[in-house]
This record gives sequence, structure tokens and C-alpha cells, in this order.
Amino acid sequence: GGFVRIGSTYNIADDFVPVGSKTFNLADASSFNVGDKIVVEFRPILDWFVDMSDMVQWNWVDPIVDESLDNYDIKWRRQITAINGNEITIDAPIVQALDSAYSRDTSAGARVWTYDLSNEIENVGIENIVLESSYASDTDENHGKSAVFMQRVKNGWVRQVTARYFWFGAVNIRYFCSFITVEDSAMLDHKGTLDGGTRYSFNMDDSHSLLFQRVYARSGRHDFVSGSQTPGPNVFVDALAYQANSDSGPHQRFATAELYDNVKVTSVSNGQGLLRVRNRGSSGSGHGWAGAQVMFWNAEARFICERPNGAMNYAVGVVGNKDASPLGEPDGIIESRNQHVTPRSLYYAQLKERLGPNALHSVVVPAQMAGDIWNGLEAWEGIGLYSDAVLAWADEESGTTAVGASLALGGMLRDLTLLGNSPSYTWSKVSGNGVVSFVNANALETSASFNAAGTYQLRLTASDGSTTH
Repeated sequence: GGFVRIGSTYNIADDFVPVGSKTFNLADASSFNVGDKIVVEFRPILDWFVDMSDMVQWNWVDPIVDESLDNYDIKWRRQITAINGNEITIDAPIVQALDSAYSRDTSAGARVWTYDLSNEIENVGIENIVLESSYASDTDENHGKSAVFMQRVKNGWVRQVTARYFWFGAVNIRYFCSFITVEDSAMLDHKGTLDGGTRYSFNMDDSHSLLFQRVYARSGRHDFVSGSQTPGPNVFVDALAYQANSDSGPHQRFATAELYDNVKVTSVSNGQGLLRVRNRGSSGSGHGWAGAQVMFWNAEARFICERPNGAMNYAVGVVGNKDASPLGEPDGIIESRNQHVTPRSLYYAQLKERLGPNALHSVVVPAQMAGDIWNGLEAWEGIGLYSDAVLAWADEESGTTAVGASLALGGMLRDLTLLGNSPSYTWSKVSGNGVVSFVNANALETSASFNAAGTYQLRLTASDGSTTH
């Protein structure tokens, strides 16, 4: 089952809560506490579907049967971080405007309630594995669907996983997951048809706060994609879809708050592939508006960026041809076409702004800092370890250090096989005209001081006795 409401519902007192808000007022907040897990639920009336470019015509709702509206109530899971009187502050922003004029909750843009998610599991992951599905023919779908499937998982991960031949995809995250990172993973050479619900290499649905980084897909269709009403925020960053047979982007029924940051899509003819956020009309099961509050940032692909009424989509620094709207919808905000902008990555720039420069060390690899990530992903093709086995860094916030002063050092071992063998670590000086003194040369995190001014190069190695990086 899904998440279950606990107790009563409480109306938001504000007539309008804009996109990006992390605070709002309740009619009565006395029943809530800091730390409560809540659902913010927007329950639109029929006019909302009509005004959003007449989504009724795409079989979203039956205008005669009021209960059909319940199928499109949009729910965002959040956690309360502060309460001041009846004002609630939450951990992540509201990603769709809450307008009382379109809400079934009388004089309220939305309602709030605490919830219980039965059987949710936390702190689990899948890593360092190659998964292959046995198949009878190139169009066979009577074999493995997804290499990794997650549901009701919080604080999970998938890393260094390569999948081959599955007819759906490598990673399929659905049914109320949150705070999942998928990285250094690949989907290669699907075996299945080229139509319908096949070849969704990295798929997300009914989940939020997902990060896909350094992911690669070959011969898929919808390689980086979300499903119906996926609540967001969610991110794809530094991703390559190679020889794709269709488009990436939100796929159907009003997914919200998605960032496609440095995503490149190439087609089966090795030309520009497709990246789209648009009104898909009667496509599939009547997909209608695929997404809102979607950002394409420094991507490379043929693209469509349309905006629904009452929302916005963005394409900034996208290199590629802009296709015409199939249904004549208006463009979203499109800036710096065919010219990448700075910062290179919006996601990593915001991460650095929130948590400081040292927060990037355990997240990015050197190729991402150099800006040539797509070439590296194409050369890698999911075979072996992507990028460096060992990363090392000095404290960026301290900048240069004075002679005799202490400089913090840190590192990370990315070879998961070696990591499981209790490796030893060694810091050493590679170059520099003075003596380097390490507080503990065999600790992954340590500090060093220098007895003479100059430029120094230091090295961190890891070894289990048989393998050394």
C-alpha cells in the first residue's frame, strides 16, 4: 500500500502559495510538531484541468464523474522544520502554485496532513555489480524487465551498476521513494520492442528528491524520464543517452520540479537526440501536459520547451535545434540558445552555495570539474570503474596555507571491491621544495604542514596488498 493519512486534514490559510515557498500558514497548526512528516495535497477542481490547455480532452478526468478528479490529486511529501504560530516551514519548497481558486478545499489552496508509510525501508543500496538478462531475440519481452527496482525506500543508493539487455531499464524507482542517489551506472543494449512502455533506461515515478549523476544509456527510448505526477524535486546531472530511439524528459500527466542539467541525447543516426517538456496531447494513454517547473540547463539535444497555463518551464544554455510545438503551445523561457552558460552545472553550483565548496569533494569527480563529462561517459560505456579509483583534496575553504600552518586533507576510495577488503591508505609528497609533515600519513582524513613556501603536489594511495591505486 501507499502512505496512509494519520488523523485530520488541515487547510492552508493562504489564498495563494507561489512556487518556491518553504513557508505557509495553516488555519490551525496546533496539532503539528517540528519533525512531523506531512503531505501537502493539492486537490484541483475541474476548471483547473480545463484551464491548463483543456486537459479534459486527453482522458485525464471525466467531467461527468466527480470522483475521477481524485485520480489527479497531487501530493508532495515534506517534513516540518519550524513552526511559528500557525506558520509552517518545510524542508523542501512547494513546486506547484497552490491557488484557492482551483482547489476543492474550501477557501484553501491545499490541505496538509501527517502520514505513515508502511514498510518503508531506509539506508539500503545496490552497488558494484553487473546484471544481465537472458533473452530469446532482440524483440523478446519475456525476460528481465528492470535490473534494479525500488519502492518505499528512503535514503538509498545505486552506484557502479551496469545492466545489459533488460527490456525496460537499469534503474526503476517508483512508489514513494525519497532521497535516492543513482551514480556511475549504465544501461546497455535493451532487448525488447521499440514501442509502448519499453526501454525506459533510468525511470522515476511517485518519488521525490532523487539524484541521477554520471549515468549512461545506449539504445534506449526514454532514457532519463519521469512518469505520471512525479512530485519532485528530482535531478539528472551529467548524463548521456547514446543512440536513443526517442526523447528524454518528463513523460506524462504533470510531473513537477525536474532539472535536466548537462544532459546530452544523441539519436540512432548519431545526430541530435530529443529532450522535451511539452503537451503530449493524446500520445500513449492521453499523456497531456508532461511537466511543469522543469529546467533544461546546458544540455545538448534537439529540444521542445513549452509552458502550461499557470506554470513555467525553462531551457537555458541548450545547444541544439528547437523543434516546433506539435500542438501550437507557447514556449517556456528559453535563454542563451546554442551557447552554454556559467555555472557549468546548476545543481552543483547550488550544492556548493548551500553547503560550501568542500561539499563537492565526495560528490563530483575530476572530469566533471573539467567539463568533459560526456566524452568520458561515452568512452566508459559502463565497463569497469568510471573515473578515478581514489580521489584526494585539500580544504578549499582555507585556500592557500601559511608556512608551518595546518592544511586539512581528505580523500575517498571509489573502487568498491578494494573498499570491501579493508585497505590501507598512504599520503606522500610528489613534488615541492620543502618538507611536508603529515599528522597521520595513513589516515584517509588528516592534515599536513609545510616548512617552506611553494607549490606542492601530494598523493593519496590505497592498497589491500594485491591491488594499489
